[in-house]
Amino acid sequence: MPSHPARRDRYSPEETPVELDPIQRALRDNEDWYRDLVEHSQDLLCVHNLQGDLLSVNPAPARVLGYSV
Repeated sequence: MPSHPARRDRYSPEETPVELDPIQRALRDNEDWYRDLVEHSQDLLCVHNLQGDLLSVNPAPARVLGYSV
């Protein structure tokens, strides 16, 4: 799986596993990519329950709307 340009490594050089299972690596890469997408999006991305209570909101729109994350 190609690496996404915005992907961040989660491990410091001292903690980096010698070799990750290809499936674990792909899952980590996808998780990092989606986290970057949500955290850096200027559009409102949120998760809410059936009552409409916001459970999660990305940072930029939350600030614009006067909310904390």
